[in-house]
Amino acid sequence: MDRAEALAIAHAELAVLREATYFQLVERLIDKQEVAERVGASGTRYQIEKQAVWDDKPNGNLRVIVSIDDGGWRAYKPLREDFIRAPDGSFIGE
Repeated sequence: MDRAEALAIAHAELAVLREATYFQLVERLIDKQEVAERVGASGTRYQIEKQAVWDDKPNGNLRVIVSIDDGGWRAYKPLREDFIRAPDGSFIGE
């Protein structure tokens, strides 16, 4: 897997998710998982999983996670990128 290519795809997915409101993210991703496939510039097919979990307590900060792998050994340990969104809409730790 081309790590730089995979991270670029993951960051693009996160950028889209960052545009959503806290409440949209909760509705869309809490207790759910979205799976998509993207093809990198190299032709490599990547599987992307998007999910959200409560970072500390229900209805508190929301951790949004994007995991990506190419179906090889990385499927057992995908690359992960995330961000934390507070209920007031701010981003935590940035």
